Amino acid sequence: MKITFNGNTYPIRKNAEGLYSLTDIEKAWLAEGNTGGQLRHWKDNPDVVTMIKGSEIRILSKGGRGGTWGCKEAVIEYASYCSNEFRRAVRKAFIALTEGNTMQAAAIAESVAVSPELLEKHDVTRKAMNDAIKAKGIDMCGNAYGNFYRLACKAATGYVPSVLTGKNGSAKDYIKQVSNAPCMNALIACMETITMGLKVGLDYHKVAAMLNVETSQNGELLG
Repeated sequence: MKITFNGNTYPIRKNAEGLYSLTDIEKAWLAEGNTGGQLRHWKDNPDVVTMIKGSEIRILSKGGRGGTWGCKEAVIEYASYCSNEFRRAVRKAFIALTEGNTMQAAAIAESVAVSPELLEKHDVTRKAMNDAIKAKGIDMCGNAYGNFYRLACKAATGYVPSVLTGKNGSAKDYIKQVSNAPCMNALIACMETITMGLKVGLDYHKVAAMLNVETSQNGELLG
C-alpha cells in the first residue's frame, strides 16, 4: 500500500498475516516534519491497549519484520491520532487498495429505517452473547465483552465501532441514525454466530474465522 500526503508518496508494508506496518506509517508522518503523533505515546491509549490484547495490533522484535503492525482499523485509528488530514490520506490509500469491493459498499449504503423491534433484538442478542462469554469464563483482561462485540461489528460492517462511528456514540446508535436495517441485521447475525461458536467450545480466533475476520492466530483456518 502507498500513502500520498502533501504531495509525497510513502510505501507501507503488509505482512503475511495481513497486518500493516504502523512503524512505516509513523515514519511517513514524521517525514513531513511533524513532531506529535508518535507511535509510542499512541499505544498508551486504553482503546489501543485493548486492540493489542485482542491481537489486532502486534509488536514484533527488531529485524526485517520488526516493529508495530496493525489491522486496517488500527491503521486508521493511528492516522486519526496524528491528524484529520493524515487520516484522510490513509483512507484514500485503502479505498484505492480495495476498489471494486462493491458488495460490501452496497450493503452499507442500503437505507431502510431501523425499527424499535430490531433495536430490541440487538440488545437481546448482545446479552445472549455476553452470557455465553461469561459462561465460558472468558476474561481477556476484562475486555472480553467489548472485544467480541468489536469482532461482530467488524464482521458485519468491515469496521470496529470506534472507526465506524468516528468515536461518536455506539455502533447501535450509529446504525440507527443512518437508517441501515440490513447492517443491523448483519450485526445481530454475527453476534448470534459468536454465541453459537462459544457454546461449541471455540476460542476468539476460531470464532473470528467463522466470521471471516482474520486475526494473528487464525490465518491457516482462513486459508
